[in-house]
Amino acid sequence: MEKQLKLFCRDTGIVAQKRISVGDFRGSMLEKARLFLHRLVDFQRPPALLWDQLANMYEVRNAIVHDAGSIKGTPRAARLGEYLKHAKGLRVSSGFVEIEHDFCTDLFETIRRFFEELHSEQRALCERVASRVSKIAD
Repeated sequence: MEKQLKLFCRDTGIVAQKRISVGDFRGSMLEKARLFLHRLVDFQRPPALLWDQLANMYEVRNAIVHDAGSIKGTPRAARLGEYLKHAKGLRVSSGFVEIEHDFCTDLFETIRRFFEELHSEQRALCERVASRVSKIAD
């Protein structure tokens, strides 16, 4: 997902003719992409709720990959606290995040919706640019 999001931002920046790239920002790839797309390219979607949901899922991924699933006593625990109470297919046992099939299914669906929203905004951007170019050509 990170690689696809980075490529998406690169391509969108080219279409929008932005001199600043997503790599010029600080933070996680999700934070940088959100800032770049919303503030510099003026994307209205995906909605904040979808960005936040994906960020929480990404934090779960990071806990599993970087901390062997442990969240006990980490800053990640505070960030994930409320999310872990309500997320599908996740539970915490003895300070470790455990995932079940429902989480994987929900993650896939969230990423799919996220990229559908992004592509919809990108199409609208391309149409705006094409319209400006055709006005100049006329």
